Parts: sequence; C-alpha cells; structure tokens
Amino acid sequence: MNGIYFNLLIYFFIGLSCISIIDTLGAVASRKLNFKYMYLSVLSIIIYIGMGYIVSIQFGLLSSIFINAILGLYDGTIGLKLSLMLNANIDKETKPTNKLKTTITMTFFAISLAMIGYFIAVF
Repeated sequence: MNGIYFNLLIYFFIGLSCISIIDTLGAVASRKLNFKYMYLSVLSIIIYIGMGYIVSIQFGLLSSIFINAILGLYDGTIGLKLSLMLNANIDKETKPTNKLKTTITMTFFAISLAMIGYFIAVF
C-alpha cells in the first residue's frame, strides 16, 4: 500500500475512534450525569469539520467527502445503535424512529461538514 494512502487510512481510524468514544462514553455519561445526549453533537461536528480540514489538506475535497461519508454512515448506524444500547439520555420526542432516514441524514450531514472543513483549509 502506498504510504500516502496509509495516512488516509490512519485519519479514517482516528475519526472512527473519536466517534465511537463519543457514542459510547457520551451515552453512559449522559445517563449517569443526567444531561441530554444531543449536547454532545457539538463534539461530533468538531470531529467532522476537523476531519474534512485535515484530509482535504493532504488529499483534496473528494477524499475528504469520502472519509466523512463513511464516518457519517458509521455514526448513523453503529454509533446510533451503541448509544441506544447504552441508554443514552435521549428525549422520547427526539429518539430516532426511522433508522434509515437517520442514517441517510447523518451521512449527508457529515459530507456537508467535510465541505466546510475543506473551505476552511482552502481559504
């Protein structure tokens, strides 16, 4: 594997780890400390924009979009399942009922944040 693409893989696994930590530890902390789990979305936004920024500097916009799309897909499926299994403090009104819609929304949200990260890197 080419060394430069190894770096892309490392960025991907760093993003995956950060999202997993937020989903698992955040779910437990929100329940134990009694705060709304959705407040942690600020951290997720920072991760997605940061990944968009870092990846786009070295690899460009398309790689940034691709990495964030996969991370968003992960967050909207496995991350959501982890937070629900760990009984995150989520209001019944905001608890996702349509998981496919949530997954698609998360994926496109992550892509849009990758583009923000890219524009920050370019300008």
